[in-house]
Amino acid sequence: MTRSLYRKILFRYNIFYFLKNGLKFGNRNLLIVPSIKKISFLIYNGKNFVNLLIRDNIIGYLVGNFITTRKLCVHKKKKN
Repeated sequence: MTRSLYRKILFRYNIFYFLKNGLKFGNRNLLIVPSIKKISFLIYNGKNFVNLLIRDNIIGYLVGNFITTRKLCVHKKKKN
């Protein structure tokens, strides 16, 4: 896949295969459509699977917008 600011919209109908045979998948470039509302998926972020529940307010976005792939930086406090 080429690197670009705009990616093509992708919705695969084999997502209904995942509904029947387990809800784990690793593609974060999928479009969230209304037909998969109120279903939870386990999406791979590169290290482990993260739970994502499809709600009304996230329909129309990509799955990758809601799954973080990088660890947050937490600085330690200095001891006095």
